[in-house]
Amino acid sequence: MPGKTVFWFDILGAEEGYSVDMDQLKAINETRAIAHEVIALLQEVEKNLKSARGWGFYDMLGGGVLTGMIKHKKIRQAETLLNEVQQSLVELQEKLGSVHVAIEVSVGITDFQRFMDIVFDNIVSDWITQNKINQSREEAKRVQDEVVDILAALDRLEMELSCM
Repeated sequence: MPGKTVFWFDILGAEEGYSVDMDQLKAINETRAIAHEVIALLQEVEKNLKSARGWGFYDMLGGGVLTGMIKHKKIRQAETLLNEVQQSLVELQEKLGSVHVAIEVSVGITDFQRFMDIVFDNIVSDWITQNKINQSREEAKRVQDEVVDILAALDRLEMELSCM
């Protein structure tokens, strides 16, 4: 993958044939630290969405208002974490330059939908909420996979730089 190597060198401000300096390795490590932070946040998002999904199943079986409130608390916690993920991804993208990690992760439940789900507590509103939770989990996993790929590329670059 020589093409990717040149691309990564461009991000770090180096060109082929130049000696490796500590600034380049420092840039790799800083970028790696941000990527690990994103992954840790996404794991917390997954944990909250998985919990919300579990409460959602119980809610669909007739769990009641309290169950719906707990489910939405978990959803709100995931949304708060997703905001942190988005901020960290902006920072990661700044470090990476032209590499773009698309994130459109949001549970996407409006206050009105939340109200309808809790107050009217019926199978239709529960199913809609459950569907949004599942879509959000899939998208969070996709973003996490992209960040893992970035980490792998950073590892390859560091290894190549170390061999120079």
